[in-house]
Amino acid sequence: MQEDELAAVAAKLGAVMMRFEQRCESIEQQQAEFAQRLSALFQGKLDGLLQTLSGQAGSAVREGLGPSIDDYQRRLRETVAEAEQSAKALKTAQAEIASQRRLIWWGMGVVAVLCIGSLVATYESLYGFYEARYTELKSQVTYMDAINRSDIVPCGEGQLCARVDDKGPRFGDKKQYRVVVPRG
Repeated sequence: MQEDELAAVAAKLGAVMMRFEQRCESIEQQQAEFAQRLSALFQGKLDGLLQTLSGQAGSAVREGLGPSIDDYQRRLRETVAEAEQSAKALKTAQAEIASQRRLIWWGMGVVAVLCIGSLVATYESLYGFYEARYTELKSQVTYMDAINRSDIVPCGEGQLCARVDDKGPRFGDKKQYRVVVPRG
């Protein structure tokens, strides 16, 4: 019964692990797409900013290098900060996924060890029971074999008659028993 339950738990755990790995692959794919989009967006903003800066650099120089350069620098710093923050979030998500994978593998290992342990314990208990039963039955077989070899026959209703050795030794507390002669 426990083996079936453990097998069912192991099968469910395997299915959960498979779904988890599929989700991890999906998240990794989404992260890669996000990183590409972020890189393209950053590159596009940087290119646009550089074109705007180069186009406006002449006018800024003409205007005496006014506050527009400061505004562009501020926006560039904000964009770089956003990109760095996104990269950190991506690394954190990847670290969490790796940690969860390790925990699942450890859990599966523990379940496997428990399954094997319960299997060994069940085997040991059943072996001890059947070994004792075998010894008991073996002694009964020896007794039945001795009866089978004796010259004993039914006589009358519910009684047995035996051919005994009159010259043989007597047994019992009061020496009331004699050896039965084997069938010949």
